[in-house]
Amino acid sequence: MSAERKPSQIVEGVESSVVTTIDQRRSPNVVTEVAAQSNDAASIMSVIIQVAANPNVDVGNMERLMQMHERHVDRQASAAFSVAMVSAQKRIKPVTRNALNKHTASTYARLEDIDRAISPIFTKEGFSLSFGTADSRLPGHLRVTCECMHTGGHTKLYQLDLPIDAAGSGGKTNKTGVQANGSTISYGRRYLTQMIFNVTTTDDDDDGNSGAPPAEVLPPEPESLPPYPPEKFTENFPKWVAMILSGQKTAEHIVVMLGLKASLTEHQKKTILAIIAPSQEGDAS
Repeated sequence: MSAERKPSQIVEGVESSVVTTIDQRRSPNVVTEVAAQSNDAASIMSVIIQVAANPNVDVGNMERLMQMHERHVDRQASAAFSVAMVSAQKRIKPVTRNALNKHTASTYARLEDIDRAISPIFTKEGFSLSFGTADSRLPGHLRVTCECMHTGGHTKLYQLDLPIDAAGSGGKTNKTGVQANGSTISYGRRYLTQMIFNVTTTDDDDDGNSGAPPAEVLPPEPESLPPYPPEKFTENFPKWVAMILSGQKTAEHIVVMLGLKASLTEHQKKTILAIIAPSQEGDAS
């Protein structure tokens, strides 16, 4: 009959066993490593239960075991986070830029468009986002924070310091303090969401406000464009009306897009801009 092992021998044995097991199971396949770590954590917990049942257990040994267990649980959660992130990013596609910046004639993807496109994907992978703010060390800046949490137990903190958006593209103050903070937070949420899940759009800019608009969205010189044919205008006008009334496009967006290909007369522009979507009627009255 074998001699009964002391608690200290059990602790040393499980430490050696776990290290050996991890080395043997180490693999480029992260999923395999997560499974291995799960088994290791379960093994450590079973030893903790065994040691705790011994009336002669040493408190120091118990602490060592608990620390080992916590490290393995944390490592397991971190690995599960990485596996889920890879899976989510594989499934996330570039987001279409549907919003128009009237000041720069450039398009961009709104926060709600990005969220609508990717939240079903990242939530299915077990992720959730929690945004907040903090003091920035930079004068005139606001720190926007995001905790990216995973159901496996791992949380990663992201943060971004942004200048408070109190002025328009011309540099003139055009917002109250509350509006400026709200706008900055909205920018931060959008940028952080894109950064965390590596979301791309056709224009990874900032609504065209970082400087000169990209060359591809600048309208060519008017004299180099042919006039928009009146008969084609009459033919396409019902389609534009339907798009504006359904909320797919704004009248301003259509005017800008048409202006990239042909020269519109003032009458043609005014005819399109006169179309008001139902959601805009309250503002126009």
